[in-house]
Amino acid sequence: MSTKNPEIEKAWKKAQKEAQPISISDQRNKALPKKVDIDPALKDFYNQHDDFTVTNKDRNSYAEEQEGLEPWERKLLEQRNMGKHLYLVDFSNIGGLVMPLILEIELKSGKKIIERVPAEVWRYAPHKISKVIITDEPMVGLVQDPYWETADIDTSNNAWPRKITPSRLELFKQDRDKNNLMKDFNTPLKAPETKAETKAEARPEAK
Repeated sequence: MSTKNPEIEKAWKKAQKEAQPISISDQRNKALPKKVDIDPALKDFYNQHDDFTVTNKDRNSYAEEQEGLEPWERKLLEQRNMGKHLYLVDFSNIGGLVMPLILEIELKSGKKIIERVPAEVWRYAPHKISKVIITDEPMVGLVQDPYWETADIDTSNNAWPRKITPSRLELFKQDRDKNNLMKDFNTPLKAPETKAETKAEARPEAK
């Protein structure tokens, strides 16, 4: 969850960008000589600052935004500042049948927590809802209805990250000449078969 604090958020965005792979063009251009390296007097303001520099305008906007927060928004930010992990999870009611949410939350330490959400949660939005999940540790997995308590007929989309469903590969031999017109035309014609007529005669049983 974003803290809206430019000191924190811009540092996080910078770390995300630095973690991205270096493009092939940047790799090849890295060894090229730069004029600012030859003549440091050419350096200006933009050599020292970039898009991740926190400005006074950013600080003023953050202060104004903090003043206009609703009480529930302040409470969420307090949870975030206390080191809690907040996740906004979307749930879709694809089948249309209203059921409670039975969530198995797996944390980074391996601990699993069961949270039950009553079916009333679908009251205002019967097709899709969003729920905030707050944990003490990073969440690494989430399963809806882990013990098959509801009438869900498709459990393949009940887990995050999505689980792989095992299956078997069927072997078959393809007939490559199935639509070979020339081969079909030159196939020898079979002579009609004649069947001998047989009559069944009733015989008296031997005594």
